[in-house]
Amino acid sequence: MAALFVGLTWFSLDERLCFVAAGFRLEIMEVMVSGRYWVLRLLIVAQWATAGQAQPLPVEELSPHTPWNVHWSDDSCVLARGFGSAENPLVLKFERFFPDNGFQLVLTGNPLGKLLPKKSLAVTYGENGPTHVVDRFTVGKSQDNAPALFVAHLWLSSGVEGGLVPGALARSSVTPEQEATIRRISFDLPSGKRLVLKTGSLGPAFASLRQCTDQLVQSWGFDPAQMARKKTGPIPKGNPATWATINDYPKDARSKGLSAIVNFRLLVDASGVPTHCKVPTSYTSGAFDKVTCANLMRRARFEPARDVDGVAVPWYFHGIIRYKSFS
Repeated sequence: MAALFVGLTWFSLDERLCFVAAGFRLEIMEVMVSGRYWVLRLLIVAQWATAGQAQPLPVEELSPHTPWNVHWSDDSCVLARGFGSAENPLVLKFERFFPDNGFQLVLTGNPLGKLLPKKSLAVTYGENGPTHVVDRFTVGKSQDNAPALFVAHLWLSSGVEGGLVPGALARSSVTPEQEATIRRISFDLPSGKRLVLKTGSLGPAFASLRQCTDQLVQSWGFDPAQMARKKTGPIPKGNPATWATINDYPKDARSKGLSAIVNFRLLVDASGVPTHCKVPTSYTSGAFDKVTCANLMRRARFEPARDVDGVAVPWYFHGIIRYKSFS
């Protein structure tokens, strides 16, 4: 019997929470949690690090073969660059759906090797920067049938150099000056090797990405003056775990063992009620998109966003639902 995992992420609160129920696991990120959960999390990280030190990974370094490019659409901004060679490329993408320190990370290309979904992924920014151990990622294939790896949400960390950083603790704000100091990114891949991308300074590239996301929000009808006056965004009422349940898994996808990462954006009015749902991008069939928006419009309710005067105002709310099938 397949065990099903449904993960829901939102970005108005802090930390993370995990629920376990019969037949599936529901993991909620960005919620205040007890110390016990983080102790367990840190122990898992420490054990993973010890094993990694005992068996050094083979290393492959790739230099860029294309410049950085920012691709803008009505729903997202993608910062991309090709590495390796035109004959055997690897493409790195940072995708943002609104102004934020975080991003969705996508790697595609044969240099990834054979990816094992039940292994861990570690990401290190810079020569001796903090290492992020990621246990929530999805592997698949690109349109040209090359290996692909998707991480729903990561942050560049401004923490101290060296050491391991649990994902939700790495949300600290990163300045443009700190972005400029990062010139390489290392991935300890679930294929069993370390891939080092010589990115060059991320400063100018991320500055272009920020400019793109500012323009993105303006295209939704929020002008810069309005954005500057916002104090708080919409905050979910009740338990957001009820927004996605095991019964929402599309039956056809469930029978085929299909998984999905679905990004969603809600427009929330001044009373805290969603007025529109959009899936900017998803790595799945359209069945997951329809189910996600239908349920969010019916179930999601919020304390409305407020400006600096405390007045309720319309705003947007972005999140991620991850559907994962385990056989």
